[in-house]
Amino acid sequence: MSNNNSLSSAAMELEEMEQREAVEAVSVQELDSRLLALKELKDNYDSAKDVSDALYKEFEGKKMELFNILQSINRDRYQLDGVGTLYPVERGGYKMPSELEKKLQLFNFIQGKYGQDTLRAMLVIKDADLSKFVKAEIESGTQVPGVGDYVSSTQVSFRKGK
Repeated sequence: MSNNNSLSSAAMELEEMEQREAVEAVSVQELDSRLLALKELKDNYDSAKDVSDALYKEFEGKKMELFNILQSINRDRYQLDGVGTLYPVERGGYKMPSELEKKLQLFNFIQGKYGQDTLRAMLVIKDADLSKFVKAEIESGTQVPGVGDYVSSTQVSFRKGK
């Protein structure tokens, strides 16, 4: 058994050495070439995005133009079989008040009418706001109960040269 373990260990060391050599064998020219290829892909992406943005803006303009025509003839909908339908969609909602006094009025109303559990279910803290709050508390020496561990991720970024 000991002999097999030694062989296995030696094979693993040899494999690790080969991997290190392969990594070290990457030349500056290959890195340059790969970065140039990445820049070319980014340029193509940016160009396609610019075209897409322009087409979307044109599409939205033509859509509103047609809708205005429909309104001028007292219609709010138009359908062409096999092509599509143009019609208005109304979306709306209420915003959370920004003033503390108004927020408290709203919270008190919800809690008074529906109870503490409903109020708690409706209260939401955005991740960015929570992170800023917890970071400030920790920096001041206070531990915040109920907050999980700090989570981070790494994203790769590429910025085109000028």
